[in-house]
Amino acid sequence: MNSLGQSQDISSNVFPVAQASATVTFANAAGTASATNQTAVATSSVNVAGCTCTASSFAQASFTGTLVIVGGEGSVDVTISSMPFATGQIATDAFGTFAHADIFWNLFLNGVSVFSNDMLIEVTGPNRTGQFQLGPGELSKIFSLQYGAVNTIEVRIMAVAAGANEVPEPATIVLLISGLGFMTGVLKKRRAG
Repeated sequence: MNSLGQSQDISSNVFPVAQASATVTFANAAGTASATNQTAVATSSVNVAGCTCTASSFAQASFTGTLVIVGGEGSVDVTISSMPFATGQIATDAFGTFAHADIFWNLFLNGVSVFSNDMLIEVTGPNRTGQFQLGPGELSKIFSLQYGAVNTIEVRIMAVAAGANEVPEPATIVLLISGLGFMTGVLKKRRAG
């Protein structure tokens, strides 16, 4: 949906790249999968500065391919490798109440999870930060696959971001400043007396 609450067609599926993205006032998300370089990328972000509000976004990307080993009979050992890389960073400002980032990725071989990782960071309260990073690094595993069999390999990645702010109403700020002024006057009077 766009900022007016209207639905939009935000996807494309043109070989060798498929992508989808959405942007609203406080949040955006994008997912891209490429057959050319065999990658899946998901990005999600929110920014809720200057308002009493919450926002969240979610992106997912997946890449699926097939592998058929020819030229023999029986089974053969095959090394499947993945080079995951992920980063997440969150921060709250002086009015921040909550920030959250989560990245989950999974590599499947014939529908069975081979590699996976879930990275999560949360902070609560104002002026807090947090971050995580995975990779770059290579993960490898050896599998015994049959000659002539169709093997499906899928990479799936999801990214989630969420944040909440609570900006005081103008009347609250006036009361706070008045209270500080009153306290300053009382302290000056005590020191003088």
